[in-house]
Amino acid sequence: MALTISTGFQPFMEYAGSYALYNYKLNDPTKPLTYDNISLIRAFEHGLDSKSSEAGFVLVHVDMVKESGSLVTGALGVLDGCSQNDRTMLNMGLDEMLTSLQKINTVMEGMWKKCKPSDYNSFRTYHTPFPSFPCFEPVN
Repeated sequence: MALTISTGFQPFMEYAGSYALYNYKLNDPTKPLTYDNISLIRAFEHGLDSKSSEAGFVLVHVDMVKESGSLVTGALGVLDGCSQNDRTMLNMGLDEMLTSLQKINTVMEGMWKKCKPSDYNSFRTYHTPFPSFPCFEPVN
């Protein structure tokens, strides 16, 4: 529990903190973040092989999330347009969000080319439910 307090992560596998968004590296730091320029740092089963289903699954999510910044800026544009009663600003924010979602969905559509559905349960073992949820005692 002390480690979770110092890192800010919960005492279970978090999507961002341990499995996906903080679990990749740029193969060539001089190049931008693209699917072909990232690889996993940690993996359950064969994920360190960049062509494995596990790497494909996780890295597609990283590639999707990199497109999400414009969802936030688009949403802020929508809110600003509403608060200022400015339809043009609202529409621009909606357009920015739509473009971002289209990019995210295009990346998502490629998921099963990079991850075999039949392999999914071999590396997504932490999704298996516990018989009862573990209890973590606080540490002073």
